Amino acid sequence: MTKVLFDTRAWGLDAQPEMHNYFVNNPHLDIVPISVYHNTIDYKKYKHNSNCENLANYYEIGKLKYNKTEISLLESKYEFVNLWYAVYFDRFLRNQKEEEIIQQISYYIYSWEQIFIKYQPDFIVTETVTGIWNYVLFAMSKYYNCQYLGYLFTKNTNKYFFTKDLYGNFPEMEEKFNQLVNSSISNQSIHETETFIEKFKEKHMVPIYMKTTSSLPKIHNFFNIYRITINVYKDFKTKINVRNDYKIDYRINGYIRDFKRLIRIIYTKVFNIFELPIENEKFVLFPLQFQPEATTDIWSAYFNDQYNVILHLVKSLPFDHKLYVKEHYAVLGSKEIEFYKKIKRLPNVRLINPWVGINELIQKTSAVAVLTGTTGLEAIIWKKPVIIFGRVFFDIYPQLYKVEQLDKLPQIINQAINNHKVNHEMYLKYIFAYIDSGYEGRFHGGNLSHDEIIQHCDNLVTEIKLLK
Repeated sequence: MTKVLFDTRAWGLDAQPEMHNYFVNNPHLDIVPISVYHNTIDYKKYKHNSNCENLANYYEIGKLKYNKTEISLLESKYEFVNLWYAVYFDRFLRNQKEEEIIQQISYYIYSWEQIFIKYQPDFIVTETVTGIWNYVLFAMSKYYNCQYLGYLFTKNTNKYFFTKDLYGNFPEMEEKFNQLVNSSISNQSIHETETFIEKFKEKHMVPIYMKTTSSLPKIHNFFNIYRITINVYKDFKTKINVRNDYKIDYRINGYIRDFKRLIRIIYTKVFNIFELPIENEKFVLFPLQFQPEATTDIWSAYFNDQYNVILHLVKSLPFDHKLYVKEHYAVLGSKEIEFYKKIKRLPNVRLINPWVGINELIQKTSAVAVLTGTTGLEAIIWKKPVIIFGRVFFDIYPQLYKVEQLDKLPQIINQAINNHKVNHEMYLKYIFAYIDSGYEGRFHGGNLSHDEIIQHCDNLVTEIKLLK
């Protein structure tokens, strides 16, 4: 029997408790599920299941278990890449005092130690690494001879895959592409790839997770007294029952953030912060990414200050080019107004209207520069040169321009603009490896059907069999 530990929090609560039940009721699948909940509220909902743990039960002992010196020794024992690195990519913990940081790290190390020793799982199923809570789990899984499987979602195929490292690597795609590099691609595969490319160019695909998790703030939400009252009550209940989880975010904070976003959005419209592209103007495109987010703060940790990256780019452009900086409309207002003002002060930059189509810009640009954003992947599909600063699953493409030394950036940009030639056969193999990899299914949005739960369980069983 294979022991699978579900680390259930955030969107994982939409599917993993039901997956747990399905495996319990279908022992022929040879999966023993173990579910860990991060707070008492979630645990109470599902504690009737066998092999369930409430991480909060370990908090009082765990937070004081290890001091700073002991944690430093554990950093070596468990081969953490660097715990301060993890603290600074954790959007919540990095703003805490050092004492709180030490206590939270101590708590998570102690908690996961106890659970690893008690259950001895073979696999961990959770999100890709996003904070200290599952970074500790990820690193310790290697020590306890356990395979970490982090869910990640594709953008243009609406599939998902299991990553096994810190940077969201897509191992199935990479393996498939490497196999194709030294072999021929079938006519059927070429047809599938060309059909995908044609449909992609006809209509920009919006991924499922953006449809369900990204939306602009709505004014009427601030006047729904009934909903606000319910959410305040839920916040009070959470404050009373949840003391261990630094990531807990109160609903009232969501209203405050949305109100700030709304004010910023109104400001950008009233004062015409954004502008339209200029016909026949030469430009390099830099799409802004949402922050804080794993894709910027982990995968591009040393280039996650987007304003500084913009400065590096504008200093390195050919004199006849502008830098077009584009915000995504779905996250408009998430950044301070001063951030946009600083960008607009730069003489060779245009801050492009968020509602201008990204495909339209990609087609006209001389090159696309990204931290890790999937606009880079879309630009590859359009056969445009892509300059990349961070690490991301699609960076296996051999014709990317990776920034490894900042002082080489002017040469990299010039090479991308003036010398880029696409190997069409390699291009088709790469796109095919992308569209032919991953598992069907959604997690975001809740209300998953029984058939969808079964599909996720079957996918997980398939993945486990492949790894055994």
